[in-house]
Amino acid sequence: MKVALVPQRPDLLEGQVFEFGPKYGERKSVFGESYSLLRQELDTKGHEFDSIDNFSLDEVDVCLFEDMNYGYLYRLLTKTEETPRLVYIRQAPSSISQDNLISNFTQFVPLFDSILTWNDGLAETYERFSKHYIPQYIEQKEVEHLDFDKKKLLVNISSRKYSPTKHPEELYTAREDVIEYYDDYHPTDFTLHGYHWNERPRLVDTYYHQVVKPTDYSVYKGVVENKTDAYGTHRFALSFENMTGIEGYISEKMFDCLRSGIVPVYWGANNVSEYVPDDVFIDYREYGTPASLHERLRSVTEQEHEKYLESAQEFLRKDASQFSIENYAQTLENEILAEERRHRPPDRQLLDDIKALSRAERLIHQRDEIGRVQYTFEFLRLLRKHREALLRFPTTFYHAVNKVVSG
Repeated sequence: MKVALVPQRPDLLEGQVFEFGPKYGERKSVFGESYSLLRQELDTKGHEFDSIDNFSLDEVDVCLFEDMNYGYLYRLLTKTEETPRLVYIRQAPSSISQDNLISNFTQFVPLFDSILTWNDGLAETYERFSKHYIPQYIEQKEVEHLDFDKKKLLVNISSRKYSPTKHPEELYTAREDVIEYYDDYHPTDFTLHGYHWNERPRLVDTYYHQVVKPTDYSVYKGVVENKTDAYGTHRFALSFENMTGIEGYISEKMFDCLRSGIVPVYWGANNVSEYVPDDVFIDYREYGTPASLHERLRSVTEQEHEKYLESAQEFLRKDASQFSIENYAQTLENEILAEERRHRPPDRQLLDDIKALSRAERLIHQRDEIGRVQYTFEFLRLLRKHREALLRFPTTFYHAVNKVVSG
């Protein structure tokens, strides 16, 4: 059996999705190592697993989609004699991905035999959906820590970003509210690291989010190559997910802290306590404002802080295996080897929609390869005939303007 993977981004084709190691960073490596482990397991059973571009489409028996790729979906539905078994892995939250907004994704559900999601509500409600855990490294890191009384209070490590979908429950704004509070009232207790702070806003942020002024935070101390360098000098880390109002989405923002010996101040999954014990993190929802949070953090004694860290180590040793790369690989293997076929072929209208979406998608993924005249022509054609497809990829409007202006 030949099993293909359509990775989340085009730069992960040509087998790059399987790469992992220090030079790739942990976020890329945890998935790369998970897929490499899955490849080894499938190989022992006589199956071949690779990125989709390394197969002829006609020979693919099972195809995994790591989030949506309309180009490959259209080709698999129209260019093969028999559509392979299709499995969708829903990764990006809807604060980031237009495609994973339920209102947008519903029409494509019948095309997939199975859909894996971290979203507990979907997994529990719909037969075609089943649960997967976002894979994490769960081994404790070796971090050199300062003594408790020499550590600063709180650190945030994240880039200055905004929700591409302008989701009402995004947490980018709440994260920046905390940063602003500390910069105004307690700058000696806080450190900010990451990209795009205190610099000229990116054009895409100005275009879509009306950000015209750079920040000027005194607490900003530049980019750190290794998070653990900063975690070793602070007691707490601001650990907000990209959005809240959902269940089951627990990312590296929690686990990076637990593994590095720093207590996370967490806001994200509504049901986080079902997966991570309350005694390993500070739940921001209990305080609600930066000022109330500050009072709580300042009140934590060295002994109480140490108890948080000890509980975190115990959790990672005994109860975090469901988040392991081994469990993620096993979950995918189970879906690959399942034989149940549920997908229904699309009607003509849906197929036309997918084709239009694939063209809009191409304007994003291959924009550097498309000349200005061709890009403008394709953009205007979609704008005239398939405006909804362009709205699914709103940055096409920005790139179209940029193409014309820059040439």
